[in-house]
Amino acid sequence: MRYEKVIECRIVPTGAFKIVRGCPGCGCKRVYSCRGRFRVNANGNCLDVWLIYGCEGCGHTYNLPIYERIAPDKIPQAAYQAFLSNDASAVFRYGTDKSIFQKNRAELFRDTAACEIETTVACGPDTGNGKTLVNLENPYGLPVRIDKIVAGILHISRSKVKELLKNGQLVVNIRNGQ
Repeated sequence: MRYEKVIECRIVPTGAFKIVRGCPGCGCKRVYSCRGRFRVNANGNCLDVWLIYGCEGCGHTYNLPIYERIAPDKIPQAAYQAFLSNDASAVFRYGTDKSIFQKNRAELFRDTAACEIETTVACGPDTGNGKTLVNLENPYGLPVRIDKIVAGILHISRSKVKELLKNGQLVVNIRNGQ
């Protein structure tokens, strides 16, 4: 099939994922955001490493486990130094690793404002059919509403996106990662 317009998009998080969990300080479920720091604790011959999160309502903290009761020689030296120095790239890497959230049964917060959409547009030959193809890559597997993302890219309403999808004027291919 030939398309008049092909839009390549990539969804990239701007920071560590936010999580939703019960907050003992607020007494209800709240959004917790990453504080950009690690906590490293030695207990005998074992180490614990956590990524620190805080409630956006009251500031109550939650330590998201990265390593628990692990021998120090099992952690790569570069990673250990990154934990101790609260390296921003390490915070991003561990804060966007969905396997850590799945292992800890942490519920990710659906927040499209916490991501950027990298877009390139290629125009094909004028076929007169007005069809648009959107290739949407989501390498981090962010929990986002696809109709909302496509509406933002095309600068149209979500109901218009649904209408274009229904009548075949718009095709969206989604590639998820992680």
